[in-house]
Amino acid sequence: CLHEHGYICETPLNQDPDLTGGPPKDMPVITGMRVIDCQEMCIVDAPPSCRFVALSYVWGKLRVLLLLKENRHLSEQPKALEREVLPKTVQESILLTRMLGERYLWVDALCIVQDDDSLKIPQITQMDKIYLSAALTIVSAGGDNAHAGLAGLMPNSRENKQDVENIAGIRFVSISSKLPWNLPKMK
Repeated sequence: CLHEHGYICETPLNQDPDLTGGPPKDMPVITGMRVIDCQEMCIVDAPPSCRFVALSYVWGKLRVLLLLKENRHLSEQPKALEREVLPKTVQESILLTRMLGERYLWVDALCIVQDDDSLKIPQITQMDKIYLSAALTIVSAGGDNAHAGLAGLMPNSRENKQDVENIAGIRFVSISSKLPWNLPKMK
């Protein structure tokens, strides 16, 4: 799309596209944004007008790696994220970003300093602009924490089972992987 139409396809619906193929004139300005550089495997200040992928996922109650004041400078060094234990959803999102030919990924837990309100609040108030400006957003809705991964990305990471029940001679097929209740067997 970008090669054929320039930025026309990437212009948010609430803006008029530049029909010459240039970047949208009214793209939101996001100040102080950081992104994961998926080539260098570190967190960097987002280059001006960079294309990036965003991740929307559930943190859950399990412990996850966060960007903090104490580890901020370490995480900016090339290959720094290779030395960390990243949640499976983040690992697979980095892989998917690379597979899509993109370089930068925005993940809230790692791109917003979580223990400094002077840095955190301005970023949180810009999250609408971040998601609006992303080339695409990966939505991980298949798990209840950041270690669930991206269902379907890796082999055997999605259950292909479909529940079927016969009730009074009528065959019912579920569209989810598990029925929310146990149906008694009908004769």
